[in-house]
Amino acid sequence: MGNAFSLSELKEAYEKNENIMKLLREDAGNSPLAIQVSYELQSGSYTKIAESLNTEEKKLKTERFRNIAKTITPFIADCNSILEAGIGEATSFTYLIDNLSKNFHEKDYRLSGFDISWSRLYYAKRNIKKHLNTQAELFTADLQNIPLCDNSVDMVFTNAAIEPNLGREKLILSELYRICAKTLIIIEPDYERADGGQKKRMEEHGYCRNLGEIIKNNGWTVKIGATYQTLSYPLTLRLIRKEETNAAAGNFFSYICPACKTPLIYSEDNLFCPTDGVIYPIIKDIFCLLKSNAILAVKYMDGEFF
Repeated sequence: MGNAFSLSELKEAYEKNENIMKLLREDAGNSPLAIQVSYELQSGSYTKIAESLNTEEKKLKTERFRNIAKTITPFIADCNSILEAGIGEATSFTYLIDNLSKNFHEKDYRLSGFDISWSRLYYAKRNIKKHLNTQAELFTADLQNIPLCDNSVDMVFTNAAIEPNLGREKLILSELYRICAKTLIIIEPDYERADGGQKKRMEEHGYCRNLGEIIKNNGWTVKIGATYQTLSYPLTLRLIRKEETNAAAGNFFSYICPACKTPLIYSEDNLFCPTDGVIYPIIKDIFCLLKSNAILAVKYMDGEFF
């Protein structure tokens, strides 16, 4: 982020209902840091919207995720771990998992999710407990640099998480595919299927493009493709089955340093990178794994001094 705005100025602008992401784009472009700051300031708003839905709106949202769950079920029957990349406040995550639970008759999943905003994850933790009566392992991370080993999670999915990342689509898709062991599900705005007015709005907000083309060029086969019309834009679901990994791969869920890729060590409620000598803190059960979260502490594992 540049020097045009301080955080206090941005907070004041947000409270006046100004478009924070637009201000940040003017300052620093559509950067990950701009997205992080914008999401931090907006944290809580998605929960508020979800809680204010009327009966008909909740019914429509439930039906949508019931249909998604039914569509993807044949391709995730062997999946025991599920991660939402860019989980936000888990306002969609809870709908999808609730319907998957019904389909799989209380199958025991390992649930997890990450977001670039810690505050959004704090709301996600509350919403998952409230609506699913369970917990998920939550951590901060950048879509371009996910701190997990290859083939860590059986099923990885996004729901409008790639949306604000125009220009970074190829790298993000590669990272999602890397950590996925079996099934990758991308649910994102579809610029190519949008009408003229929708395209203009998507251009103004820097929304993603060409996901289908990138997937095709990578040689990945889309097993399912389905498009849903929303008020803002068409939303396309693409399901990719990663056939080349072995069946047990997704049982290996391990954090790595986002800077040097060394496996992290749990110690005293923190994660430690022995290669770089840095700590990644765990705050209110949320693992802080952005590069910027690192605390230099090379002597952390050297034992007691007193």
